[in-house]
Amino acid sequence: SKYFCSNRKDARTCTSTHAKYASKSRGEGKNDGNESVLFDAVDRRSLFTKVSTAAAALVSANISPSSAQAIISEESNWPLWTALPVAPFNRRRTIQYEIAEGVFAFDQLIGIYYVHVPIRMSVVAVHQNDDKKRGLVVYAPVAPTKECLSLMQGLIDKFGPVRDIIDPSTAVEHKVNAGPFARAYPKANFYVTDRQYAFPLNLPNSFLGLPSWTKPLPGTSMGNDMWGGELEHEVLTVKPGIGSMFQDVALYHKPSETMLICDAVFAVTQEPPRILTEEEEYTRALLFHARDSKDEVVEDTPENRRKVRAQLLKHLSF
Repeated sequence: SKYFCSNRKDARTCTSTHAKYASKSRGEGKNDGNESVLFDAVDRRSLFTKVSTAAAALVSANISPSSAQAIISEESNWPLWTALPVAPFNRRRTIQYEIAEGVFAFDQLIGIYYVHVPIRMSVVAVHQNDDKKRGLVVYAPVAPTKECLSLMQGLIDKFGPVRDIIDPSTAVEHKVNAGPFARAYPKANFYVTDRQYAFPLNLPNSFLGLPSWTKPLPGTSMGNDMWGGELEHEVLTVKPGIGSMFQDVALYHKPSETMLICDAVFAVTQEPPRILTEEEEYTRALLFHARDSKDEVVEDTPENRRKVRAQLLKHLSF
């Protein structure tokens, strides 16, 4: 594919790769004037030693936000943060930017003990030449704050209504946002992967905050026309152990040659993502891990930001 967009929580960019479709990487990304970045493929522990390789390679690309706004305000408040009480708690900024033509990312922040990383929602414009079908497909919803929904409204005004919403994961950090987001757009189809679970008690979906109109996402789009020819998807299912289940959805947008993946494959940058550095509160948490001793006061410099970036990736991976 031309672009690979990971919703993995430490990814902020797209890289040139294609897993299922094995097409040739052909595109280069955009750069917003920041330092050039080297993207490294990172696998999630031993996931791909247990299943067939999901991606052949991750290649360099510099896809940076073409336009983004993010300021913590009352519009960024998320009152349901107690459902999953992790950082930044109720203070959920949202940054929106375009990844490829008709494909947009919405980044928020998530973290525990100052190990803060982005969590991403992707929005795809579909069927723009058909007035009866044009609209948006939302992949991996984030917290639907007033700020987030206001940014969504800008896309709705331009591309049409929200048609479909997909929760591509069984992970709690995605599931906890998916239900509230779907309720903000009750006319949209809402799909979740079919092996949702709860621990220690495996409760039904209605107890997990998912609305009554939730539908199981088919394991593949092959053989049906649910996306009208513009999208294709495949579901990866792995059982890591007793009482757990891992699922991820690869969603391929044909017009822009963009493939969306939630957790199975991701890319990281040497520079910290913008969602971690554009607000003093978030930056202070970022620099916490740059200390070499508990009493050290770390200066906010590009070098220290890169240093802590590398340290956070170790925490995240292991």
